[in-house]
Amino acid sequence: MKVTTSVASLEKNQYFVVFLLTCLILVGRLIVDYFSFKSRELLNLADDDFVNARDDQKFAQNTDIANVMATLTKTQQQLADSKAREKKVSAEKNEAIKKLLSLQHELDEAKADIDILNKITIN
Repeated sequence: MKVTTSVASLEKNQYFVVFLLTCLILVGRLIVDYFSFKSRELLNLADDDFVNARDDQKFAQNTDIANVMATLTKTQQQLADSKAREKKVSAEKNEAIKKLLSLQHELDEAKADIDILNKITIN
């Protein structure tokens, strides 16, 4: 009985129900927007504190840059050494290939000479 009465009254007051649902959704959005605004505000305040702390450290002795520059210099030296070793190894490889090709050429000539001598001795 109560259900049918409430459904019947709902049909009569549907505009009011839609208005209440709209207000409920609007209030929900306002609450979400408020909390997101407050959280962003807190994050911005934390960033300001961090920036202020970094400003205090600007004039203090900072060894980070010196450490980075030392590491960079060491890395550049290692790179130069590595390039020199690579050139040396490449030159040695090319020299070994040249020797191998010359030995192969001499071997081919020796085989040709042996074949010629064999032909002469057979005839």
